[in-house]
Amino acid sequence: NETYRDAVSKNKIEVMARPKVEIKKEDPLEYIATVAIKPTAAVKEYKKIKVSVKEPKVTDKEIKAAIDELLKGKGAWSDVTRAAKNGDRAELDFQGYEGTKAEKGKEADNTKSSNHPLILGSNSFVPGFEEEVIGMKVGDKKTFTLTFPKEYHVKDFQGKKITFEAELKRLEEQKMPEYNEDFMKEATNGMKTNKKDFEAYVKDVLMQKKTEDAHAAAEAELIEKLIKATKVEFSDQLVADETEVIFADYKKQMESRGIPFEKHIELSGQKEEDIKKGMEEEARKRIVMRFAMDYIIEQEKFTVTDSELKKEIEMVKQKYPASEQPKIDEYYSEAGEGSLRLKNMMIVSKVFGMYLKKDAKK
Repeated sequence: NETYRDAVSKNKIEVMARPKVEIKKEDPLEYIATVAIKPTAAVKEYKKIKVSVKEPKVTDKEIKAAIDELLKGKGAWSDVTRAAKNGDRAELDFQGYEGTKAEKGKEADNTKSSNHPLILGSNSFVPGFEEEVIGMKVGDKKTFTLTFPKEYHVKDFQGKKITFEAELKRLEEQKMPEYNEDFMKEATNGMKTNKKDFEAYVKDVLMQKKTEDAHAAAEAELIEKLIKATKVEFSDQLVADETEVIFADYKKQMESRGIPFEKHIELSGQKEEDIKKGMEEEARKRIVMRFAMDYIIEQEKFTVTDSELKKEIEMVKQKYPASEQPKIDEYYSEAGEGSLRLKNMMIVSKVFGMYLKKDAKK
């Protein structure tokens, strides 16, 4: 490690990835380190790239739908004895078997469940399953065969015929709360309001969400255009390293949902190598975008002044209670990593700000 660092420093090499080391002789030690260096990148006619942020609109129909969803979220569930219909919450026991109804073969793996909750009409289960439950009453048993979609997320079930034996154990319907002052107060975290003002509040919330979505869509469009306009060649080692970063994030995301990664691999029917292979294109895009941003920042000479940084830190601090201020000051001190990260984010924002303009007509 020491001699490698010395060689990189003396030769003024800007290394971009881990070296590949080949030992030529052990005593005395002689080796060759092959490294990926920073390539020369260029973004063709980057100033001519056009992207506009669509002006969002919120309709009365969308406001009503949002209020209906809020009411539904507060609805109380109660047991019923009638036949199941869309919108009901069902609990079922079921087991799947390989083959058709007539052929009912051995038990199919991962197709058995007890007291399985299911909102009918939510389309959250195997296509066709919820439709088979509609019309059943508590205590009813039913056998039916479904063909799984060819693009089903579990590879082992793609295009397969599975016969299910199901029993409806419980059925509930939802009673909506009244659209009154109490409901509006709870939905606005204690704000006393009337229906007109409440609908204006809902409209503001929807507008904020649509504005964020429109900005995100414009950013995605800009990224694709910058990637397409960027000319750069780089080492496969950079792709391998970036793929590992993406894979680590993906693994962490799965485990945060309470799914052991080994179990996820088993259910998906994929090998770890296959998952990583599928991430390589995203890794390449990230790398190209990084070089594109570096190029534009250098060309436009974007920087962040001390006063701009200080102002941004003050805005961050306003979001936290006074008891947290010392920690924030330490994180964003000159010696802390926070200031560097924040500066980088602010510079990137300046690049995006150069392109993203509102356009009510688009």
